[in-house]
Amino acid sequence: MQEAFGVPLPESVQFERCEAVADAILPVYLYLRKLAANGEVLYSDDTRVRFSPA
Repeated sequence: MQEAFGVPLPESVQFERCEAVADAILPVYLYLRKLAANGEVLYSDDTRVRFSPA
C-alpha cells in the first residue's frame, strides 16, 4: 500500500486504522450473529441421488 501511494505508513498507524474499522462494524456483526442464532435451519439437497433405506 505504501508503494502504491508513495507515502510511508507505519505499521502502528495501519493497525490503529484497521482497529477503528473493526470497532465500528462490531455492533453490526454482533446483531447478525444474534439473528443467525435465532434463525431456523433450512435443509436442502440439490443432488439427484435418492436415499432408499435398506
